[in-house]
Amino acid sequence: MYTKLSILIILFLYHISVVSQDIMDERDKSDYSEVLSLYPNELVCGFPEMKKEKVFYLGLEFPRGQYLSHIHIGVLKTEVEIKNLEEQLKIKSKSIYSFGDSCSLIINYDSNLYTNAPFNLTMCDSLIMMQKLPIPNFDFLIDMDMPSEFFDKATIYLLDAEKGKFLEDNYLSINGVGLPKNWLHGYTKGLVISGKIVFYWLEVW
Repeated sequence: MYTKLSILIILFLYHISVVSQDIMDERDKSDYSEVLSLYPNELVCGFPEMKKEKVFYLGLEFPRGQYLSHIHIGVLKTEVEIKNLEEQLKIKSKSIYSFGDSCSLIINYDSNLYTNAPFNLTMCDSLIMMQKLPIPNFDFLIDMDMPSEFFDKATIYLLDAEKGKFLEDNYLSINGVGLPKNWLHGYTKGLVISGKIVFYWLEVW
């Protein structure tokens, strides 16, 4: 017998599997390839190949201005693929978080963002902050109106985050991204996994 959670997940997966058949046209694939080529290879290695994945979400910000540049990709995987991926991530990840953590170093942090969201990330105080690596504020997940069950089950795998300039100066944020001064420029990269849903992220500033 299906539980309410099972039904919600099935309906959601059905919805995004239908969307995935229509959302990725040739223009999307071309933009994706172009955007990947604009970043240093070490930042985009490991990102999914469009032809091999069931992509249902694609959010790209070309690195061509002085703001936060990003790649956000949502894909569907099988249970076997998820199991193999998570086994690798447990070894490779620098940090592993959840949406229920009480202390995070968050890019573009804005507590008002979470007022009506199904989760509420909290920025660390200044002392603990120095020991943390930054993660996104995940506003794109809020905009997608993901069910609360997604966040309850999700694991955030931070693959890497480094301070420094990884794009040309003209493509770097001029005002920072709400992080401490020692993180004026840098990047964060990782994945969020919940059930059979995987979101990849890269954010560079």
